[in-house]
Amino acid sequence: MVDIYTQPELYDAIHNKYEWDKSLLISTAKIADGPVLELAAGTGRLTQLIIDLGYEYTGIDTSQEFLSIARKKYNRYDDKIQFLHGDMRDFKLAKKFRLKVVEDAAECLGSFYKNKHLGTFGDAGCLSFNGNKIITTGGGGMVLTQRKGLARKARELTTTARKADILYFKHTQVAFNYRMPNINAALGIAQMESLETFLLEKKELAARYRQFGEENNMYFFNQPKHSDSNFWLNTIITKNLKERNLLLESTNKAGINTRPLWTPMHLLSMNKDCIKDEMLNTEWLFKRIVNVPSSVIVSR
Repeated sequence: MVDIYTQPELYDAIHNKYEWDKSLLISTAKIADGPVLELAAGTGRLTQLIIDLGYEYTGIDTSQEFLSIARKKYNRYDDKIQFLHGDMRDFKLAKKFRLKVVEDAAECLGSFYKNKHLGTFGDAGCLSFNGNKIITTGGGGMVLTQRKGLARKARELTTTARKADILYFKHTQVAFNYRMPNINAALGIAQMESLETFLLEKKELAARYRQFGEENNMYFFNQPKHSDSNFWLNTIITKNLKERNLLLESTNKAGINTRPLWTPMHLLSMNKDCIKDEMLNTEWLFKRIVNVPSSVIVSR
């Protein structure tokens, strides 16, 4: 990660050279104990600058033009190039340029793209079992990979890197105790028996929402082409901010817990001084999206 506060040279270079460039899509994220610069698709010239200055980064422009430049000119950074944002089409580029992909599939248990489960496209993927997911263990999640070496490394890092020894406690490197307690795992295993039922109920609920939307001139977000969604969260896209607020107010007064979209990172107070683009698409959606009850226990 690139900390823009502890790397003033990088901050100044970005500010002076790229402040005018409206094609950059830059947002901020709170990671670990400090604000960092997060790079999204469209930041080819910016990531090129970061590499020129000698810093590591976790974002990348997914255009073929930039990836080609990166492959030829910055080959020594192969193991540090990752996708931070993108869609399923980006995997073709990842394969072409031999990039490593860690796939965020936190909410995607039971979701498929072209009959392949999400989280299994990249070198590794992750699922979340947080309390609001389709299957919950109360917290934690799962790392997915078909690479034995990577699985072995992940297991080592999540179990304190302890070396088997009948007498001494030996650890081969700095690692963590991220093991899921047995009681939490048992809760998840029990729910897995009902996953197919949960998925059917989710899809039925989404279909009822879409029918309601068609009858009332409201647009419910639907799954994209070639996809089989678990419909973890159903969303209405209203016409404008006024309609969004009216819908939020009327539904919550009626005892229906609807919520707006999560507040974009660049609008949070602790990020107000961070570098950002106009974020037009983000703010357009924030002013229109309403999340509606999507649990499997929602009744007719």
